[in-house]
This record gives sequence, C-alpha cells and structure tokens, in this order.
Amino acid sequence: PARKEAMPLSKLTVLDAAAAWGGDRAVPLARFAEFVRWLVARHVEEVKAHGPEGLSVWYFAIGSMMNKVSLGGRKLKPHKSLPAKLPGFRLDFRGELGMAFAAKDPDESMHGVLHLMSARDMCTLDNLEMTYSRVHGLAEPYEGEPIMCTLYTSPEWEEPEPLGTPTQRYIEIMVEGARSHGVKEEWIERLLRNEWQPRRPASDFKTFAVPSDAPIFTWDQLRRPEPGTYYTVCNFKVFKYTGTETDPGFSMIERLHGSDCTFFVGSSLYDPMYGMPESLEDMSEEHRASVEDMMTQFPPHVWKWEAVGWVEG
Repeated sequence: PARKEAMPLSKLTVLDAAAAWGGDRAVPLARFAEFVRWLVARHVEEVKAHGPEGLSVWYFAIGSMMNKVSLGGRKLKPHKSLPAKLPGFRLDFRGELGMAFAAKDPDESMHGVLHLMSARDMCTLDNLEMTYSRVHGLAEPYEGEPIMCTLYTSPEWEEPEPLGTPTQRYIEIMVEGARSHGVKEEWIERLLRNEWQPRRPASDFKTFAVPSDAPIFTWDQLRRPEPGTYYTVCNFKVFKYTGTETDPGFSMIERLHGSDCTFFVGSSLYDPMYGMPESLEDMSEEHRASVEDMMTQFPPHVWKWEAVGWVEG
C-alpha cells in the first residue's frame, strides 16, 4: 500500500520486512532488499561509533541472571549492569520449581538488574528461555534516565504455569545477585520473606533408577551410537534421549550428546552452597549427587532422558 511505501526506512521494522516473504503484507521485495542494506549499514556505523555496545540490548534480569556467577556459568558477559526498577510488571514464582516470572500488571513494579548484552549473548538467552517470549518495558535505573529494555515472560497465547514455591537455592542465588549489583535492600528483604522449598539433606537426594541388568558403556560407544540415538552421562549414569529431533531446543541435546553433562548442569545451575566448579574433577561427590537430585525435579517435557546404564571408569 502507498502508506507502507511512504514509510522512512527507519520505521520499517524487521517484522514488516520478514512479512514480505510470507506475503501477508504487501512489502515489495525491492523494499525488503533496501531495508536490509540500510540495516547492515546502520549496524556498521554503530559498531564504528560505539564498539560492540552498538549492537547490544538492555535485558532486565529478575531471577538467577541477576547473579554474576550464574551469568559466568552460562558464558554470558554483560557490557555493564545497573540496578533498576521496572514499572508495569509483578514478580511471581511459577511452576514446580518456583521460577521467577514477570507478570504484566499496570499497578505493580519489580526490581532487578539491567544488563547490557551483546546480540550473541541474547541469542544464548533466547535458547535458554525457549519456552518464553520477549516483551519490552521501560526500566528506571536508580541513577539516570529511563531505559527501554527486553525481558522474558509467557507468550500471550499461553496460560502461565501455576504459582509455585521457589527453592532455597534459587532464592539464595537471587539475593546474592541482587546484593552484588546494589538492588535496594527493601526488595531483597521481600525476596527473603518468600516461602521457599528448603534444601534436601544429602541423605535424601533423589536418584534415577538404573536397570539391574544395565550394561557398562565405553565412551566410544556413547560418542558413536546408531544414527538417531543420543546419549549423555550424569553422575556416572548413562542416559538415552527419548524425545525426537523435532523437539524444541534439540540443539541442546546435540550439545550434551556423548559428554558428561554433570559439570555443564552444575555450572549452568550454580549453587552457592557448592560454589562454581572449574571442571568436572573439581566437583565433590555430594555436588555431583546434588546435580542428579536437581535433574530428577525437571518436568517431563524438559527432561526426556532414560537411565540405561553406567559409564566405564
């Protein structure tokens, strides 16, 4: 339409441009190509003018991503971080594990940490938060002007998970992260007032049952299985993937395949009680067992692995 044709390039969004391929909006192909050239040129100019920050995004963290150690465990490196308040949203805890959830609420606000993230790190976060959608908000840093930011919440077409109770580990991570970034003490006290699921003593850790006649696998067998078969190891147990290659987040399955995921999970899901391990060998026997215990709590749609044996050694 003439209105769309008259739009300046700076107003033509990526969604508009992508729609040209789907045909649901009349954006001429030439216009799409022109937009792509403008977008690339703009990014080049921003990188020259501002360095890597020219391609960065302000991300509002409310859960474990407030914590510097948790960020490092997932290889995420913000350019800078600021304590801030975000009006129009309410902090809930949802699901069996009581994960932090940003619920839209015009009468509420929540505190957290604004991270200036690279485009690459935002892609990593998108993969980690694959069941959520990104929305925008206008954050208010404790010092300085408001900042437009992005955060994760449930897609509008999906009903959020039921309210849940966070774990003690999760609250400790949030509090540690909030304090290290200077989030207001009143908010931290509010976090500490939440009911939480207390830690299990090591003697009560849950485990995955392995069949009594289960074989012992060599690492070569795990790394070179039949086509379409995927294995990983946790706490010396061998797990076989029971999902399909079309499952959301299958790229993570490929990443775990043929490896010991104990260290990956233990460093990705940091626990202040054990600290951040530097390697698999750096993990104590109890820490390894705690990782397995944590994985037994993953919901079935996330953990699609079956214990099928033991790994050699």
